[in-house]
Amino acid sequence: MFNKYNLPSLIWALIIFVFSAIPGDDIPSFDFLKNIPADKIVHFGLYGVFNFLLVFGFKRQYTSNRLRYKSYTYSFVTAALYGGMLEIFQKYFFTGRTSDIMDFMANVAGCLSGILVYWFLSKNRLFYLKKKF
Repeated sequence: MFNKYNLPSLIWALIIFVFSAIPGDDIPSFDFLKNIPADKIVHFGLYGVFNFLLVFGFKRQYTSNRLRYKSYTYSFVTAALYGGMLEIFQKYFFTGRTSDIMDFMANVAGCLSGILVYWFLSKNRLFYLKKKF
């Protein structure tokens, strides 16, 4: 049951890893984005989606009640630690990449946004279909 609901977040974590491991010289640059911190927006978006998928999976799995009921906390910690770990990997292991505290802060902000989006959608019942008889 756990993997069924958490498979999307695991796939997304792999996508983030692949993007983080791309050598810096192979990342395309766009002149019209030179004054916009596009990399921070990308970090924010990637980790927002990641944390949203984590909460979604944690809430729907029934393997661990603790994980289910504290899904916001566990998803935030998991995604933030993953983001921090990848920043360290970029500094020491990935060629042509650098570590940046502002990238990590964008990751954390994205994590918080993923939680807020999930919370908002779940409170407005956009995730649930109502049967009308």
